[in-house]
Amino acid sequence: MSIKGKLNRMKNHLSIDSGPNKDFSKAFQIAEIDSWKENGFILYEAKDGYCFVKKKKYPLSFQVGRYSVQDFQKAVRIWQHYDGKHPLSSKGYRDTDLFFFDTESTGLGSGAGNHLFILGHARIDHGNLIVTQHILPEPGFEVALYESFLSECNVQALVTYNGKAFDWPLVQAKYSLIRNEVAKLPAFGHFDLFHACKRLFKHELPSMKLSVIEKEVLGVARGEDVPGYLSGMIYQDFLERKDPEGIFALCLHNERDILSLVSLYTHLSFLVHQQTETVSSVAFEIGRWEAASGNIKKAITQLQILADTKNEWNDQAKFQLASQYKKTKQIEDAIPLWLELASHSSDLKKIISCIELAKWMEHINKDFSEALKFTENALNEAIENKRLTSKKRENLYRDLMKRKLRLLRKITNSFPG
Repeated sequence: MSIKGKLNRMKNHLSIDSGPNKDFSKAFQIAEIDSWKENGFILYEAKDGYCFVKKKKYPLSFQVGRYSVQDFQKAVRIWQHYDGKHPLSSKGYRDTDLFFFDTESTGLGSGAGNHLFILGHARIDHGNLIVTQHILPEPGFEVALYESFLSECNVQALVTYNGKAFDWPLVQAKYSLIRNEVAKLPAFGHFDLFHACKRLFKHELPSMKLSVIEKEVLGVARGEDVPGYLSGMIYQDFLERKDPEGIFALCLHNERDILSLVSLYTHLSFLVHQQTETVSSVAFEIGRWEAASGNIKKAITQLQILADTKNEWNDQAKFQLASQYKKTKQIEDAIPLWLELASHSSDLKKIISCIELAKWMEHINKDFSEALKFTENALNEAIENKRLTSKKRENLYRDLMKRKLRLLRKITNSFPG
């Protein structure tokens, strides 16, 4: 912008009337104002600037891929009956408390050169799903952007995709520069669906990009869409030419991301509650997730189903199930699983199963000969297994040899005379 243009803009700032009937399009010389209005945007007026805001209403019957908004409401209701703690649990929340959130920015960092120019979110309000987007018309008007955004933030929990690592830290970083001029940024609960997808789908999908999740998991076909990685170039073009068409396309991209979050939260919740069918690898990871969350009984139930059926994750399920039985001191239930794994499995599952059986035989059954047999089986597998790292193999060899020598002494001492 030329010096004359900057002076004119400063002049216009000073001439703004604080009364309710000010004409912002004239005060700020907003280019393409009719185009913004025709595409459903309104002006949000602030003391020293403005931003654009768009609201779009969807009925509860609206469907994104496999699920409708009503299915999301069902998912929240199901969580209310969940007994335990879980990273996805919305127990204690209403469906109106969840705030599906996504941003568009010019880069990946949180530095001064990265501009956050679209704040998009969706929530249920008055019987509809309302998608709202706040657009930064140019750097320097962040106060207006945040004022409009914070006026919508009376919610309890964010739902994002990789928002813990990117979106929300960026929001906080930009907020810190204007925190004395706007309301306080509220604290939220935060459901980051990226981590759930990474845990559950890592064996099935080549990438955890939201676009891949949409296509392969949710059955969402976007068709023509603006790639998110072009957002920086599109915004820069908008700043230079003031033509908002590229911004409108990015807003559509952002809106689709947000709608997919609603469907994805529903799907993940249904998976945890076994409300939808899935492949054995995902079912296995659900069981492990329950165990990691401290829900041992739920983990045992989930893993037992896999252990009792013929599938490619049968051995992994039995191994994890035995581990959970050990944690709950149900050793008698773990023994048959370890015996089976020791007889036909391979890798670390066989080694650890043999070690656990050796411990049981030595310390509980006092059968030192059987304990020695399982120790030697574990030792042979550790020596022959090429997948073990050299350090892991050395540690196993040292510990198993120590156990073997101890058992040999016990066997020798057990003979009379």
